[in-house]
Amino acid sequence: MNKNALLTAAMVPILAGCLSSRMCSPPDSAVLTATPAEPVPAPRLETTGSEDIYTRLIQYRSGDKRTPLKQIEAALVNAGSEQKQAVEERLIEVLREPSATLPAKDFSCRILRRIGTELSTPALVNLLGDEDLAHIARYALARPGDDGATTALRDALPDLSGDHLAGAIRSLGELGDAMALPSLDALISAPNPMISGTAIEAVGQVGGPEAVELLQRRFEHAAEAQRPALLDALFACAEQFLVTGEPAAALAIYQPMYTPDAPPLLRFAALDGIVRAQQSQAIPLLLDLLDSPDSDTQSAAAQYVRDLEGAGVTQAFAERLPGLAPMARIALIEALEARGDAAARPAVIAALGDESPDVRAAAVGAFESLGQPDDVLTLARYATTQRGKARETAIQALSHLPGEGIEEEMVNGLDCDNDKVRVTLLEAIAKRGLTDATAAVLGLLEARKEAVRIAAVGTLEEVGNEALLPHLLAHLRTPRGERERNAVTGALTALSRQANVPSACTALLAGASVTATDAAIRAPVLRALGQLGGEQALWAVALALDTDSPETSDAAVRALCDWPDALVLPELFRCTAAESDVHRVLALRAICRLLGEQQDRNSSELLALYGQAMAAATRPEEKRLVLGGLASLTSVDALALARPHLAQPELEEEAALAVAKIARNVVGVDAPLALSAAQEAAAVSDSELVKQEAQRTIDLARSMADYVMNWVVSAPWTAPGTTREGLLNTPFLPEEEAADNIEWEPMPVGLDPGKPWLLNLKKAIGGGDRAAFLLTYVHSAKTQPARLELGSDDAVKVWLNGRHVHANLVWRGVNPGEDTIPITLQPGWNQLLLKVVQGNGDWGACAKLLTRDGESLGGFRTTTVLTAEDAQALAPPAPPVPMLRWNMERNDAGELMDTSGYGVTAPQKGTPTFVEGISGDAMQSDGVDDEIRVKAAHLPVEAGAPWTLNVFVYLDEQPEELTIIGGFGDVKSGRPIGCQRFLVKFKQGIHFWGSCVDVNAGVPFELGRWQMVTVTYDGKTVAIYKDGKHLVSSEQPLAEAAPFAVVTPLDHWKKNNRLKGRIDDFSIWSGALTAEQVEELAAESLPR
Repeated sequence: MNKNALLTAAMVPILAGCLSSRMCSPPDSAVLTATPAEPVPAPRLETTGSEDIYTRLIQYRSGDKRTPLKQIEAALVNAGSEQKQAVEERLIEVLREPSATLPAKDFSCRILRRIGTELSTPALVNLLGDEDLAHIARYALARPGDDGATTALRDALPDLSGDHLAGAIRSLGELGDAMALPSLDALISAPNPMISGTAIEAVGQVGGPEAVELLQRRFEHAAEAQRPALLDALFACAEQFLVTGEPAAALAIYQPMYTPDAPPLLRFAALDGIVRAQQSQAIPLLLDLLDSPDSDTQSAAAQYVRDLEGAGVTQAFAERLPGLAPMARIALIEALEARGDAAARPAVIAALGDESPDVRAAAVGAFESLGQPDDVLTLARYATTQRGKARETAIQALSHLPGEGIEEEMVNGLDCDNDKVRVTLLEAIAKRGLTDATAAVLGLLEARKEAVRIAAVGTLEEVGNEALLPHLLAHLRTPRGERERNAVTGALTALSRQANVPSACTALLAGASVTATDAAIRAPVLRALGQLGGEQALWAVALALDTDSPETSDAAVRALCDWPDALVLPELFRCTAAESDVHRVLALRAICRLLGEQQDRNSSELLALYGQAMAAATRPEEKRLVLGGLASLTSVDALALARPHLAQPELEEEAALAVAKIARNVVGVDAPLALSAAQEAAAVSDSELVKQEAQRTIDLARSMADYVMNWVVSAPWTAPGTTREGLLNTPFLPEEEAADNIEWEPMPVGLDPGKPWLLNLKKAIGGGDRAAFLLTYVHSAKTQPARLELGSDDAVKVWLNGRHVHANLVWRGVNPGEDTIPITLQPGWNQLLLKVVQGNGDWGACAKLLTRDGESLGGFRTTTVLTAEDAQALAPPAPPVPMLRWNMERNDAGELMDTSGYGVTAPQKGTPTFVEGISGDAMQSDGVDDEIRVKAAHLPVEAGAPWTLNVFVYLDEQPEELTIIGGFGDVKSGRPIGCQRFLVKFKQGIHFWGSCVDVNAGVPFELGRWQMVTVTYDGKTVAIYKDGKHLVSSEQPLAEAAPFAVVTPLDHWKKNNRLKGRIDDFSIWSGALTAEQVEELAAESLPR
């Protein structure tokens, strides 16, 4: 038992008769949070001629580069005393410099803590009253072994107050400053409880006879509130005496506290100190305490047996064991066990007969440390008298007995004439894994008692290997009972499974099954083969089905029903035609079990097998088995298989439950069908369970009508070495237009009952730093504008009919509708592809289809597999559409409105004016500071993505060379090559700039009229058009761009030019417009 401040603080108020609490001074954060130095090389720092370093230190602020700090710290790594003194002198100057920053002085104090001498003491003392630096200055002064600094700290006490005074008191206590005791004595009377409490604690830390005398004197006249702190301090003094080898002085403190009328916790804490001070001399006291009528006192005394030294200690305490209370007997047995002294064995053995089961259990446990070979039979005999957990505990202890000779004694004990003891020893040998006992255990296979033989078989299963298989097969030649044969079956199975070549064991057993003529031998072997599985085993078991022996054929059927995998299904279906009702039901149960374990719950093959099982079921109870299995499927065809059985009264409850569950699973595939099926199930059944399940499905189907839930998934797609951010724009195979050989699996739905709309990729796929692709086809009867609402965790990209329509590089959780994407569905089947990037944590997505104004689209169908007929109705690739379009019309907040449907509104920088444009307003840039710049994560910025940039420009004068009109990218980056997409005035005029990618049309801008300039990129070639007419094309590789749309920015090169002129209808498109489309756009838009 260890005394501590918390313990005594809790006890003294009881002694005083009232509850009080101790005031604690605030934590000394300055001491706890020293600034760690960053590892740097250790150059020599010359303190002369290094004015710049210390000047920079004086000016250093948090957040600045730590170069001067690093140089000073590094130079001190191997510095000698002269160099340290030079650094100390310079740091003293920093502390005295009025203009030095707080971080500079803080750093100086921390360094002076390490290298400071009496030279720096005055400068540090001057800081003890500084509100910001007092703690760190005191920390620097509290240098062990520096008497001058300690004296200065002590002398400063009268000038300090509050937290600064408490900190100084604490430092003096930690330094063990005995000279401070008079000052500390006076401070104990301070009216501030924090100061007085800290002073008391410091006295205890100082320790020594003077401190003890001071504390005892104070205790006699102390107020109740101070007594816990004073006792804490006295205990601290006593602990110091024990550490310094002065046990008599410690006893002088502990013994007065060990009185009969002291509270129990205080008395036990004092007892602990007395025992540690007296060691073996405390034995008489402890023995007296063992005679106490109080069980807590007995238990406390017993604990000390563990560590007391001296001859006869074990014997002296062990003799007291019988007279103790049960809990004290347990405590003493555990202490004797911890001593590990064999002298305790007689008392522990005697305790096996104790009337208390808990005491007996403690005695059994003690043998794991104290046991000797002679105790093997003692423990085994004891185990035979116990049942349940007590018996298991005894066998466990027997299997863990330590030392030499134990295992030999366990093997020898098998020759005893007590069958119960032999069974116990066999179980202990099995638990111990004693392979050397194999020969002796084999001999017991012929024991007279069946219990011994069964135990021997079980032990061979644990300690043997496949070489024992012939012995076990031979054992079956003698007539055995069912329990014994079952034991042999278990051993044959286990030894075969753990063999180096399991198939060889299976072949051996299969051969034994075929050649054996006795059903008593064949049946256990067949059951073992059924658990092992495999083609060889199946051949042998199937052969046994046709035997004339009812026992053999029954064993074969049951072996098939235990089969571990679906390889056995054909034979099980053969068993469903058996004459025996029992065999038919067993086979159907096994079929349903195996079908339920299949991973592909949507496969047509699995559904066909359920159909075959339903056809094989001839009685209602058999059909119920199949319906129970069908309920776990997630296909519309499974619903069609179960639904007709709603009309059969004897099956309606099971059929209704199956239909309701399947309907819930297919809500995402066909919500209207799921709704009608669940409604029908609820109508035919009176079961409350069915009605609840059906209602959940009905509610879900109604709430999910607009969600797209029918998807296939391909994952994971990884790119080692690529950042999480880079994964979104790293092209993978599913993104390619004509990609095939991609493995798609049905995407499970309903994995999160609280979020039925969630496509939970974390549960379905798992992992981190990867991407998944989700694919579906949405049918539309006509061309119709729509809105795709997305939620994703994390980043997401979307393609519709092969055309990129959205991207969002974001790290977030899934929230429905966070992204809204305007799309247009074409007549027929529209391919919808999502790419969802996983950063870390959760991973998933959700998708919803609505009209453009947010109403239900109604009645859309989805599929993940196109039939040949469906493929003929596959929608063509979507034409390019604007992903951002500013027609220079503004909302009420003055922001430019985006008419593309993506909603990228934009504030303007500077003070642009708005004048008449080609249709409505145009922006007039003054060429000084007018600019539009906004982040648009969905833009087609990845390398190789097709796009179109279109803008209408009106100029009164030719722009300066290298003037940027507008485009997308960050404007500033020069690398990597091709990371920008901007229309620029360069050389002869109209020019495309992509950061070291330049395409010049050789055609100037025209003055005094509106002109439409178009740049397209199809993934390979940049093309430039003016007023719908093609000017130039050039194959160019473009790198990924930043997702920013920018109009009239400052030029990239001189940082001086900005466009002066009018801009209208600025747009960025999802693909490359054809020459015909560009010409048509010009014809529709340009003024005539």
